[in-house]
Amino acid sequence: MRRMPDHWRVFTVVTASVAMASMDGGMIPLVFSDIRREFSDTPQTTLAWVFTAYSIGLASFVVASGRLADRTGRRRMFIIGTALFVLGSGLCAIAPSPALLIAARLVQGSGHAIFTPASLGLILVAWPEDRRTAAIAAWITVGGIASGIGPTLGAVIVQNWSWRVAFGVNVMIGVPTLWRAFRLEVDTEKRADALLPDPLGIVLLSGSLAFLALTIVQGRTWGWTDPKILGSATLAVVLTVLFALRSKGHPAPVLDVNLLRGRTYRLSLVVSMLVTGPMNANLVMQPRFLEDAWHYTKLHAGIAVSPLPVLAGLAAPIASRYADRYGHRNAILLGTAMTSIGLLSYGLLPGSVPHYWTNFFPGVALAGIGTWGFAISMINAAAVTDMSSENFGVGVAILQTFRQIGGMLGTAMFFGMYGNAAPEDALSTLKHIWLFFSIPPVLALLLAFRYSKGLGVRTVSTAPPSSAGASAAPAPT
Repeated sequence: MRRMPDHWRVFTVVTASVAMASMDGGMIPLVFSDIRREFSDTPQTTLAWVFTAYSIGLASFVVASGRLADRTGRRRMFIIGTALFVLGSGLCAIAPSPALLIAARLVQGSGHAIFTPASLGLILVAWPEDRRTAAIAAWITVGGIASGIGPTLGAVIVQNWSWRVAFGVNVMIGVPTLWRAFRLEVDTEKRADALLPDPLGIVLLSGSLAFLALTIVQGRTWGWTDPKILGSATLAVVLTVLFALRSKGHPAPVLDVNLLRGRTYRLSLVVSMLVTGPMNANLVMQPRFLEDAWHYTKLHAGIAVSPLPVLAGLAAPIASRYADRYGHRNAILLGTAMTSIGLLSYGLLPGSVPHYWTNFFPGVALAGIGTWGFAISMINAAAVTDMSSENFGVGVAILQTFRQIGGMLGTAMFFGMYGNAAPEDALSTLKHIWLFFSIPPVLALLLAFRYSKGLGVRTVSTAPPSSAGASAAPAPT
């Protein structure tokens, strides 16, 4: 039998891991209600850490894993990251308590952070230079398709088996992927002179995010003047300050403060957080609303939210062409406006009687097209316009870190506001939270006016096919 070309072998292996993580991200919001039922004695604000722990692991290790890949080899880091993700998934599947489930999710998120940059690096090395753009686009498309499959697959699994089987799917995909990864012959050159990432910086960032999330999630339940909340908030501030100071003085910091000198880059970090925070919360809120307020079955809810990543994938190339003609600023303005209107529609349109196509689908469409198709993809493209090519890798990794922090804060704020509300209160409570979350994208829109008007505009004669605007498919964290 004819042997598959090496570049295709690399592609199939690394995209298997990407698909695995993307499906996991799509499944978790659907299976979360069953996790709540199994651990019914545990407050919802505690179970919120199923999402928060994953985000902390992902945000803390993205930049560090890129530096480690440069020093030790990307194939090795891909294998380590995938193995950690599979290990975390297996531990989630057998976790006997919420504490162990949350710890396993932290392992999952860390593994995801480690294998993602390594997987892209392997594709760049294995594929011919003139075909890399197409390979990257296909890599992103696989993630988008997997994200679209995730909600429905999760619903089918839970209705027929258990939420634990949803995590077991990752093991079934991940183990063969690891076996094939060990057999890959491609790798990147190891740079012995590459600096190791700052381990103390990782600890400080993880700690500051954890205490910040604890303050937000538990503030309403414990009381904002409770000594535990005040202590948690104080520790979050102290650790953040120490992290900033450490980043200034370390030769290989988690956050390279020199990159923050670029005005467009700084603006992109803030705008990205203001958009991804509400939308990550929205990905958790959608199935909660459909199941608790409209009493959809699990499968019906999974199908109802599946169009979002599909529309995002369809809109991304359109957004790229739009930005080529009208500039990144106009594309981001359009995307943030659609995001706010979409969240506003969730808060205003739905009533107690289900009307999916008129009262719910508009929000799904606006979120998929506006947030992920236009806003996030064009923020990614705009962010790297004022940095040198040698800083692209670290710059994109830091942008992803800020997106994950924004997503973590959004999810934490949702659980903090929702508290331990009963299912019968879901309709009014969720609609009020959606109205609140429509505000940050408006702030993002106002900030987006500060982008240069001509940023990203290309002439027809010189414009190459753009892949910069592509964005990873939405996956709640």
